[in-house]
Amino acid sequence: MTVAMPDRCVALSPVGNDVLTSLYRHRLLSTSQIRAIHAPAGTARGVRKTLARLAEGGYVERVGVSGTRETAWFVTALGAEAVEGAGVSTRPYRVTPERARGPLQSHTLAVNDVGIAFLVAARRRSDDFDANGWRHETCHPITEGRKPELLIADAVLDYTVHEPDGEIFLCRFLEVDRGTMSVREVASKLTNYARLYHFRPKETGESATGWRAHYPRFPKVLVVLCGRPQPILERRLHSLLEMARRDSGLVNLVDELGVSVTTLDHLAQRGPFAPVFWRLGGPIGPVDVLGRRPGEVAR
Repeated sequence: MTVAMPDRCVALSPVGNDVLTSLYRHRLLSTSQIRAIHAPAGTARGVRKTLARLAEGGYVERVGVSGTRETAWFVTALGAEAVEGAGVSTRPYRVTPERARGPLQSHTLAVNDVGIAFLVAARRRSDDFDANGWRHETCHPITEGRKPELLIADAVLDYTVHEPDGEIFLCRFLEVDRGTMSVREVASKLTNYARLYHFRPKETGESATGWRAHYPRFPKVLVVLCGRPQPILERRLHSLLEMARRDSGLVNLVDELGVSVTTLDHLAQRGPFAPVFWRLGGPIGPVDVLGRRPGEVAR
């Protein structure tokens, strides 16, 4: 896709076009994330040159990443106009410098880290998943009325697995927890997915199908823990698993929704096709994103 360039702006390379589109879709990306997505075999200098060209044209701005020496980038109003002019679906969300520096910075970057972990796996395995494979903050009503209650998934991932015996299409809801809530609050949030699963609107027409209007089958839920030292995240993970075993309502989630939990470190280091997920309320032991135990993992 070629981004529409206003007459007063500099022309961009194909990589520049792709980077601008990714920034528009994913709201906020660090320099290292942009390199991982668009230039995994390239140099940091080359990525910085591309970003400098985008900044020179007025398409992007940057802010510092809290607690690091990293830089995060986002599209300006001009950048958004250029991407939308090239036919990309309009996104109502706009990143401002204040939002880019604000409390959602770390959460947005963490969601993108999860997407990149799947992207790295797809490249290694020759599966179908690219920079467009995850969508941020997808909204689903779970009540009716003038102001319906909404479940907002942090992201939805669409991934096609190529196995020797055929293709497997994976659609997953993503919840990223940075340790800002108690384990009990995390568990309570997960029950809203059960509410979505059972929600049947009373209206007639397409909206009466609820989530079925958007998904051929209900997406399973991936919970990724991050934002704290790994030993603390391990304790949170096992506390959530233990809570699920003792709470009959949470036990039912594994049968209906297939909720799995991992940490961002495990996912980034080993990938989603390693046994890094623990099923909430399910059998003891890790599985991969397809639900396979270590001895069943094909590759």
